[in-house]
Amino acid sequence: TDDAEFWLDDVGVDGFRLDAAKYLIEDGPETQNTPETHAWWKTFRTAVEAGKPGALLLGEVYDTPQNSSSYVPDDLDLTFDFASASTMVTAAQSGDGGSVEQALAKISTLYPASGGYGAFLTNHDQVRIGSQVGGDVAKLGVAADLLLLGPGVPFIYYGEEIGMTGAKPD
Repeated sequence: TDDAEFWLDDVGVDGFRLDAAKYLIEDGPETQNTPETHAWWKTFRTAVEAGKPGALLLGEVYDTPQNSSSYVPDDLDLTFDFASASTMVTAAQSGDGGSVEQALAKISTLYPASGGYGAFLTNHDQVRIGSQVGGDVAKLGVAADLLLLGPGVPFIYYGEEIGMTGAKPD
């Protein structure tokens, strides 16, 4: 927690995006979402909250919504929901909104009513939304509408706001 205190107190950050949060502590062949990982995040959260109340802990838990939501609200404030991101991208590509309605109905039962999940379209590990919709401005608009007007806390991967394209490696 000393490193976290440095960034929170000395540098003045307001929280952390925690990459690969489900892989923190392995237990034999079990490498993800272990009870020890959940316990560690709870301890870390308590220490961060004691030092800087309200600091945000956002976890990248690339998993099913059921597993991702299991970290909220006790371990982390938010987790990125990869299933809803994939659904929004597919809907923007195809123009089919029915899948979005189903996905949102499902995740609304898993995360706290106050939010609990980070909504996004793509991130640094994925092909950018601009490339996935072939630079189609109308489809980019649909994707932005779904992200910004839907539930969850929206996060924008830098460059998405201008339709930047790119594939991995960036």
